[in-house]
Amino acid sequence: MTCRITGVLALGLALMLFPTIRVGAREDTAQARAAAPAPDTNIRVDVQANASGIEQNTRAIERYAEQLRSTNTRLEASLRDVRADLARIEAMQVEQTTRTAEEVSRAQRSLADSIVSIRRAVEEAGIAVAHNRSALTDVGALTGRNENFINRFWILVAAFLVLLMQAGFTAFEVGVVRSAHASAVGMKNLLDWLVVVVVYFVLGFGLMFGESIDGFLGTNLFMPTAGLLEGAKTEIGLGLEFFLFQMAFAATAATIVSGALAERTALVAYLMTAMFMSALVYPVFGHWAWGGAYLTGNAAWLYDLGFRDFAGSTVVHSVGAWVAWMGVARVGARHGRFRTDRPRRPMFRALLFGDPDHVNREDFQPNTLGFAVAGLFLLWFGWWGFNGGSLLRYETSISSILLNTNVAAAVGGLSGFFLAYYLDREDLHMKTLGGALGGLVAISACCNAVTVEAAIGIGMAASFVHHLGVNFLQWLGHDDPVNAIPVHGFCGILGTLCVALVADPQLSPGFLPPGGPIHSWLAGFGIESLTLARFVVQAIGIGVCFAFAGGLSWLFFRALAARRSPLEMRVADENEASGALA
Repeated sequence: MTCRITGVLALGLALMLFPTIRVGAREDTAQARAAAPAPDTNIRVDVQANASGIEQNTRAIERYAEQLRSTNTRLEASLRDVRADLARIEAMQVEQTTRTAEEVSRAQRSLADSIVSIRRAVEEAGIAVAHNRSALTDVGALTGRNENFINRFWILVAAFLVLLMQAGFTAFEVGVVRSAHASAVGMKNLLDWLVVVVVYFVLGFGLMFGESIDGFLGTNLFMPTAGLLEGAKTEIGLGLEFFLFQMAFAATAATIVSGALAERTALVAYLMTAMFMSALVYPVFGHWAWGGAYLTGNAAWLYDLGFRDFAGSTVVHSVGAWVAWMGVARVGARHGRFRTDRPRRPMFRALLFGDPDHVNREDFQPNTLGFAVAGLFLLWFGWWGFNGGSLLRYETSISSILLNTNVAAAVGGLSGFFLAYYLDREDLHMKTLGGALGGLVAISACCNAVTVEAAIGIGMAASFVHHLGVNFLQWLGHDDPVNAIPVHGFCGILGTLCVALVADPQLSPGFLPPGGPIHSWLAGFGIESLTLARFVVQAIGIGVCFAFAGGLSWLFFRALAARRSPLEMRVADENEASGALA
C-alpha cells in the first residue's frame, strides 16, 4: 500500500515538471533563433550545432515522455489497486455489517430466551410464594397454638404460686398468734381452703364471670368444666386455667379474714364466714370490677365507669379486709388485749408512737417469729403469680411487673423497720413484716403501669400507712392479731388511688381509661383534669367496696351474733384460753 502511494506521488511530480521542460525547450529554440547570425560563412557550423542540441533536447523530451508514460502506467495501476482496496473495504464493511446483524439477531434470540426463562422463574417464584404463604399460614397457626399453650402454662404456674400463698398465710398466722392457738389457726386455714374450693366452684365463679345482667351479676358458668369453658366466647384463650387461677384468688380474699378473727372466733361461725365470702361478697364485687375479663363483651359497671385495679388491691385485699373489720368489731377483742383501767393516749400521739399503756403486748407475744418470717417469704414468692399472672398471658412486661412488686415490698419492709425503730420499737417485728406485706398489697393495683421509681414511693408510703393503721385500730380497741386490716385494707386503698396518681398510660396501653362518664361530668363544670377524674373514679370504687363488703358483712355478723341465732360467733372463755378448736 505504501508503494502505491509513492507511485502516485512520483506521477504527480512528473506532471508538474513536464510543463517546465517543454517551456525550457521552447525558450532554448527561441534563443537559438534569436542568436543566429546573419548568413555568413559560419552559418553551417551553427546550424549543425543547433541541430545537434535540438536532437539532444528531443531525446531528453522523449526520455521524460517515456518516464511520464511509465509513471502514468504505475499511477493507473495504483488507482486500480486503490479501487480494489476500496472494493475489498466495502466488501469487508458489508461482511462486518452482516456479521453484526447476525450477532444482533443471536443477541435478540438470547434475550428472548432469557425473557422466557425469567417468565418461567417468575411463575416458579409465584408458586414458591404461594407455598411459602401457605407455610407461613401454617407457621402462624402453629405459633398461635404455641403462644396459647405458653399462656395457659403460665396461668397454671401463676395459680400454683397464688395457691402457695395459702401456705404463707398459714405459716404467718401460726407464727404471730399465741402458741396455744397455733394448731387451731393452722386447721382453720385448711378448712377455709376446702370451703372456698367447693363454694367458688359451685356458685362463686359463675356469679363473678358469667354472662352479666347489666354489669351487676353473672348468670352462667356455674360448676365450670373444660367443655363449658372451652366453648365460651372469650378472647383470652383460657379455659380451666382461668378458673383455677381465680379460685386461688378467692381463697386469698377469704383467708384474710381468718387471721383477723384468730383465737376467739367459733369454728362453725368462721366456716360460715368463709362460705359467705366465697359465695357472695367476693364474687359480686369482683363482677362489678372484673366481670368483663373473661367473656367477650361482658359488662362490669364499675369497670365501665373507669375503675381500674390490676391485681386486686381493692377487689381481693380490701374486700377481705372490710369483711374482717366488721367481724373484729362484732366478735370483740381477745380477753385482756386492751387495758381498760388505763387511759388512752391522745389520738395523734398514739398514731405515731403507739399506745403501750393501753395495749397489752406482754401477754400476747407471737408464738414464733421464725414461722412468721417464713410465711412472709412464701407470700412474697406467691405474689409473683398473684401480680404476674393477672396479665392473663405471658409476655416480657411480666419482668417489669415482678420488679415493681419486689421493689415495693423491699422498700416497704425497710421503711417499716426504721419507722418502728425510731417511733415504736416495742412493735418492731410486726411493723417490719407488715411494711413488706403492705408494699405488696399497695403495688398490686398498678404494678403493670408504674415505673420502678414510683414503686419505691408506693412501698415507702405503704409502710407509713401500715404503721398508722395498726396504731389507729389499737387506739379504737379493735383487736387484729395479724394486722390484716391495715395491710390489706388501708394499704389496698393506697394502691388503688395510686392508679390515678402515678400510673403511666404508656407503660400499659389500654389499662387506663381515656375519659369516661366522670370525666365528662367534671368537664361540665370546667374541670378538664383527667388525673382528677380518674382519682374520683378510683375513690368511688373504694367507697363502693367498703359500703358493699362492709355493710353486707355487718348484717351477716350481726345475724350470727344475734341472741336467737343457733350459732355462737365467739368461742367459750375456756376454749379461748386453751386454744381448742371449737
